[in-house]
Amino acid sequence: MSTTPVGMGKGKVRKDASQTEQTQAASVKIEADNEASVSTQGVTISKLGISVHHLATVLRERCTATFAAAASAGTLRNSSDEPISVAAGTMWHFVQLYVKPVTRNVGASYVQHIQNMYTRLYDFREKMEDHPEDHCGKASFLLSHAMQYSVKDVVEALECWCRTRDLSFKRTYVWLCELCVDQHQRQPNLDEVKLVVESIPTVLPLMIPWMQPVYVKRLWCLCEYSLAVRYGCRVEVLLTPNDRNALIGLFSQSHAAFDTIQHVLTNIATKGATTATEACREELQKYLDTMVGNHQLDRNLRGSFEHLLFSMSMQCKK
Repeated sequence: MSTTPVGMGKGKVRKDASQTEQTQAASVKIEADNEASVSTQGVTISKLGISVHHLATVLRERCTATFAAAASAGTLRNSSDEPISVAAGTMWHFVQLYVKPVTRNVGASYVQHIQNMYTRLYDFREKMEDHPEDHCGKASFLLSHAMQYSVKDVVEALECWCRTRDLSFKRTYVWLCELCVDQHQRQPNLDEVKLVVESIPTVLPLMIPWMQPVYVKRLWCLCEYSLAVRYGCRVEVLLTPNDRNALIGLFSQSHAAFDTIQHVLTNIATKGATTATEACREELQKYLDTMVGNHQLDRNLRGSFEHLLFSMSMQCKK
């Protein structure tokens, strides 16, 4: 006697069985990826990364809605307590207004939360267009950026970079501290961040605005950059589309381009960089002084920026 349930054809049973096998396979991969994390002294740091696809679709839409609601309520404000536009909402606002509420009762980072969620939903694949791997996977890139950068700039810079490298949005996984660290635990210290940086092959410093990068005045950014150099990571400087277009326009004016770029490079100076707390500042500055020193750090940053500018100038000549 057939064991096929009444009203269900054998083809449906085979399809469901296939879906179950695929779900189990996805779950095994998820568990394996979840093992790729650093847990020390009560802090769990996932080495999973968020896909550029997830950032450009799901998070862009939800951030816009969240920031719009906050702006309407008068709570979307800058550090001077002045109201700001939705487009100006920063990565700090993103954590406070979206990431923390979403992960409040989860006990995990945002990236671990959404991976578990998409894996469970995979049972209903007929209703889903995306595979769990379209949203997160083992990080191959670390985005080094300032919390005061706008979410808009961060997402657009990653999209632009993927397009120039012909990378798939759905298979490009980026480690961002806001999404890959549980925001309800204490924030990782320098030793814990070292473990992440040395495990990720490419670090992407977002140096904007290009004529006077905020990046070079943020101690955490400088430490991430220095660690990348120390561990032999590939370093690729990122810009927003607007900054790239401004540079491309400048390259068409050869003499003006040379003078302007020399001025920008000369003014890359890391001395006086800051961070949120004094205790943290002392720890990070001591590390930089011991490992590299400000003068060498300035030279390294200029070299990385020069490499980007040279590559862009060559592209303009083609």
